[in-house]
Amino acid sequence: MTDWDQTDDVGLMLKKVRGIASDRQLMFFACGCCRLVESKLPAVRYLADRFEKDAERPMSRDEKWSILSAIGSALLGDIHPILRQFLMGQDNDSWTMAAQVASIGRMFEFNGAPESLEAAGPSIPRNSASQAQVLREVVRNPDRNIEFDPRWRTDAVRGIAAAIVESRAWDRLPILADALQDAGCEDDELLQHCRLADHLHRPGCWALEYVRETPERSSPNPGDPV
Repeated sequence: MTDWDQTDDVGLMLKKVRGIASDRQLMFFACGCCRLVESKLPAVRYLADRFEKDAERPMSRDEKWSILSAIGSALLGDIHPILRQFLMGQDNDSWTMAAQVASIGRMFEFNGAPESLEAAGPSIPRNSASQAQVLREVVRNPDRNIEFDPRWRTDAVRGIAAAIVESRAWDRLPILADALQDAGCEDDELLQHCRLADHLHRPGCWALEYVRETPERSSPNPGDPV
C-alpha cells in the first residue's frame, strides 16, 4: 500500500497527478464529484450525464470549460457570483477546472453553500474519502507502472468490457478479471481493481480504459504542482 491508496487528501492527490492525468480522466473525475452531491443538487445530474456521454468524442478545451462552468453554476445555484470569483483569472485547463469543481463539491458535501467567497475559502476541507475514491477509480496509482500486453485484449475480453460500459454493469468487472487471467494477465493491480466491489466503479474506470485501449483525446496538462 502507498499513500495514494490510503490518503483522503484530494488536494494532495490532484497535485500528484498534475501533468500525468489526461483531460479525459480529469473530466471524468469532475463528473464523479458531481455524482456525489446530485441527491442534494439534482441539476448537476444532467450536466454529468452530458459529459459522460460526450467523453467518447473529441472535445475542445473551450467546450469542456463551458461544461464545467455550467456544473459549477448548478452547484452554486443562487450564489453563482461566488463561482465567478472562484474561476476568475484561472487558465481554462482541465486540471484547474477539475480541482475547482472538486473544491466546490467538498464545500457542499460538508458545509453547504457559503454566503461569500471569503466564507467559502477557509471552510473547504481538503479531505474527502468519497472524492479520493473517485480519483483512484479514474486514475491509476501514479507510483506504479502497468505494462499492458496487447495479447490480453482477446475477443472475449473486449466483448465483456464493451458490455460493461454500454450497460454500466459494474458488477461484471470480476468476470472481466477472470477473462483477463484466461488471456494470460498476471498484473495484480489491474486484476484487483476489477475485483473491487461494484459500487466503487463508475464511468472512466481506469482498468476498463486500459482494456478498451481508449485513446486520449488530448495530451496531459503541463505544469508543476502548486
